[in-house]
Amino acid sequence: MKIFKLSSKISNLTFLPKRHFSKTDTERVNIAWDKIEKWYSQNAPKTSKWTLSQGASPSSIQDLENHLNIPLPEAFKASLERRNGIKESKWSYGALLTVDQVKSEWTNLQKELKKGHHCHHRDITGGKVQAVHWCEGWIPIVVDLVGNFTYIDLAPGEKGIKGQIIFGDHEFGNEVANKSYLDYLEDIAGKFERERYTIKGDWLYEKDAEEDEREKEITMKNIKKVMKVE
Repeated sequence: MKIFKLSSKISNLTFLPKRHFSKTDTERVNIAWDKIEKWYSQNAPKTSKWTLSQGASPSSIQDLENHLNIPLPEAFKASLERRNGIKESKWSYGALLTVDQVKSEWTNLQKELKKGHHCHHRDITGGKVQAVHWCEGWIPIVVDLVGNFTYIDLAPGEKGIKGQIIFGDHEFGNEVANKSYLDYLEDIAGKFERERYTIKGDWLYEKDAEEDEREKEITMKNIKKVMKVE
């Protein structure tokens, strides 16, 4: 019987580690929405007020992009296709705007800008955000009850990042909240997954640290009761 030896070329092969391909923005958006939708399905009242919207059509999103005359982040467009906004008080700190609401709010802000109403505003970010109340490169995505907006900032300051998320406060100035829309959505999704939100009355509400501690105490007491019974 003949015995064949592996050649040195074959025996000395170095096996490469498996490649881990990064997920696309759209995939990450959908994973984030999976987490958000799971929370709503398990915790939100089964009423029309809490029913999540359908997604926006690609043509309506393209129309929005044409109206704004500025390319929108792919993650934002993918998010709109998944869910076209969420009603006021049913989203984190306000209403998640629909395609039509983004267009309407941006247009109204633009009209005020042309009237000279969005003048200089103090910068509290160290140059990351323009020192103005609003500019055309800020795309509104959330609005609260007192008219403060959360924006996608497509015209950042010298030290900012294009696409960063900023929270605009009328009195105290604008601050950077997230580095991108994708980061913002994943941050929100993570809070839903960690049960950081609760419903009080007809409002979605983010728990504070004291509430978390109280819940932990209650959980521990219940665990101890179960252990005693067993």
